[in-house]
Amino acid sequence: MTNTLRIAALLALSLAGAVLVVALRARGWSAVPELALLPVIALGLSRGWPAGTALGLATGWLVDLVPPGGDPLGLTPILYALAGSLAGRASRVGPVPVRWVALVVLGSSAVPIAGRLLLGATQGQQLDLATAALTLASTTVAGIVLVPPLLALDRGEPAW
Repeated sequence: MTNTLRIAALLALSLAGAVLVVALRARGWSAVPELALLPVIALGLSRGWPAGTALGLATGWLVDLVPPGGDPLGLTPILYALAGSLAGRASRVGPVPVRWVALVVLGSSAVPIAGRLLLGATQGQQLDLATAALTLASTTVAGIVLVPPLLALDRGEPAW
């Protein structure tokens, strides 16, 4: 698989994650992991901050444009690009330990959650810190499980 196809596969997985999150929220789940962010983190860890930022921007637009849409439009691409850049700054050469993946997922997934909390605080909305903490925890757990296979997919390793 070529590099372009690997990036397209990660973008398709981000879209699938965004659709799954929307479906789960429509079923009444309040704390849903940021599944669309996990391929962004994997690409950032694998290829560095420019690739993580670019995929974060593209994925953020996908998340904002999937119904019901983002409010305000354009916030999610900025936050996902920052998260992808942060993950890219943590890239390493060679194998990536699971505890490093957990730390990077925790830090990177905190960016969009904190950004939305800050937006809500500036607009005078009531902040739901419990849901934000559950979303952060569930994203971290999902990242520990899903980011290593996504790293292997991006690096072209045959067995994952």
